[in-house]
Amino acid sequence: KPRLLVCAPSNAAIDNIILKIMQDGFIDGQGRRYNPSMIRVGVGQGNSVRDVSLENKVDSIFFEYGDIQQLQDSIIGYKSELSRISQEIASLRLRVNAIQTASPYPLSIDWEIRIDEENFDKMRKAYFVNHKEKITTYEVPNPPEPDQTHSKPSSMPEYRAYVSRIVKLVENYFSVKSHLERCNLVKSSHDIGANQFDIRMSLELHVLNSAHLVTTTLGSAGNRTLEATDRFEVILLDEAAQSAEPA
Repeated sequence: KPRLLVCAPSNAAIDNIILKIMQDGFIDGQGRRYNPSMIRVGVGQGNSVRDVSLENKVDSIFFEYGDIQQLQDSIIGYKSELSRISQEIASLRLRVNAIQTASPYPLSIDWEIRIDEENFDKMRKAYFVNHKEKITTYEVPNPPEPDQTHSKPSSMPEYRAYVSRIVKLVENYFSVKSHLERCNLVKSSHDIGANQFDIRMSLELHVLNSAHLVTTTLGSAGNRTLEATDRFEVILLDEAAQSAEPA
């Protein structure tokens, strides 16, 4: 997902945008609804959007990881979860590759490529199912006739299901990784005795870089933390005609 910066001239306009996104969410390429990770920068936000404010997010991190023992336990837990997710992604990628390379050419639509889960760890092979003739085989079927409808391995139901699971796991991986990085920031601040202001600046920067959608007024768009963030792929300026040129 690209990182978006959404600006408007007034706090009320920004809050209205946030409330609408909270209410309706976004629609992805498959027509499914989802809610993006979102941060509100600047003062003046209403109570209804305070949960996504940058200040509130950072306060929550300080509160959550205030206990050193709990912080260390969280770091261990996040590392373990990242290892588990990585192993699952690697396992699914082997299956995706097995389906993708099972046939050097598209197959007749009567055929489907599947993974032999029972023996996959030993054989690393896919097998072929013919729904019309009710047969299965490990041998690659003959190429389809020129007038036959055919499908690529990448369009097979199991292939698409595996890829969909990988996408969700990758998103989960980066979410857990983000939590781990925040833990490490707080831990390192304890280790080196950094002051509260420096820790807060580091956490604000990390939260902003982790968000898919950052919203702010034009007046707050040039603050120091936003200036230091990673580059935004898209900038959306709402009510542009109502803005003064310097803003």
